[in-house]
Amino acid sequence: MKKITIPFCILCLALLFGLTACSNNNDNSNGTENIGQTYYLPYEIDNTGCIKRFYANETNSVNITIPATYSIDEEGRIIAGKAYEVKTIGNHCFANNSLIKSVQIPKSITTIEDYAFYNCANISTINITSNIVSIGKDAFELCPKLKTITNNGKNGLVIDTNNNLTSFIIPRSITKIENNSFSNWGALATISIENINYIGDNAFSNCQNLYHVSIDSCLSYLGTNAFANCEELISLTNKISN
Repeated sequence: MKKITIPFCILCLALLFGLTACSNNNDNSNGTENIGQTYYLPYEIDNTGCIKRFYANETNSVNITIPATYSIDEEGRIIAGKAYEVKTIGNHCFANNSLIKSVQIPKSITTIEDYAFYNCANISTINITSNIVSIGKDAFELCPKLKTITNNGKNGLVIDTNNNLTSFIIPRSITKIENNSFSNWGALATISIENINYIGDNAFSNCQNLYHVSIDSCLSYLGTNAFANCEELISLTNKISN
C-alpha cells in the first residue's frame, strides 16, 4: 500500500499546483486584477461616482474601457459589480499617461472634468457613448495624436446629441468635424473651432441656442446646411486674416 500511496499523493499535488499555475496565468485583457471570481478595478472612485484616480500599469493602460458600474467589497476595495454608477471622469484622472491609445466612455458618464486627459501623448481615439453634460477646461489639451472623438467610429469629431452642454472647445489636434457632429444640440450657445479644415453637412444644424461661433482656421470644406436653423446665431468670427 505504501508504494502506491506515496506516488499517488505526489501526483495529486502536481495536479493541484498545475491548476493553480494555469489559473494565475489567465489573460486579463480588461486590466483588472482577477482573484477567484472577484475583479478589482484600477480606479479610485468617490461616493458621487467620480473617478478620482486611475492606477495605471503597462497591461491596463493601452486600450481603456471605463466601467459604467462598480461595487465595493467588504474591505472597501473597488470591484466589478452593478451597485453604483460611474458618472464623472475627474480632474487629471488620466493626465500625463503616455501609454493610453484609446478610451471607451460608457453611457453613464455625464461629466469630463478639467485636464481629465491632459498630456496623454499617445491617445488617438476617444469613443463617447454617453450624453456628456460638461467637458472641463483643457480636458484634451496636449494630446497631439488625438484625431477622433466619436460615437460611431468615423474619422472626425462626432458626439451624441446633447441637450445640456452650452459651450465646447474642440481640441486642436482634431482637424475634421463630421456630418451632424453637433446637430440638434439644444443648449449649445458658443463653440470655438481651432485647426479645423473640414466642417461636414448639417454639422451644427438645429442648434437653436447657438449664437456665437469662433473659427481660428482655414476651411477647405464647409458642408451643406452646416448652420441651418440656428436662429440665434448672430456672431461668426474668423480670426484668420486674409
